Amino acid sequence: MNKNFFIQYNIGKAKYVVNYHEGRTHKDGSPFYEIAIFKNKKDFNKFVRDLEKQGYGEKQGYGNT
Repeated sequence: MNKNFFIQYNIGKAKYVVNYHEGRTHKDGSPFYEIAIFKNKKDFNKFVRDLEKQGYGEKQGYGNT
C-alpha cells in the first residue's frame, strides 16, 4: 500500500488534523493511520510539505471537508 495522507478541518477543538499512513497495518490487514493535530496554519503547512517531500500522496475525497 502506498504512503498517503488526508486532511480534516475543525474536528472538536483541533483546527487542522492530518491522518497519514506509512504502510503499517492492523492485525486484520486494515491500514494503520497516525495522526497529527495543529492549532496554527504555519506548522500545518510545513508538516504537509514535509510529508509530500517524503513521498506521501494526498488521498482525495476521503475525510476532506
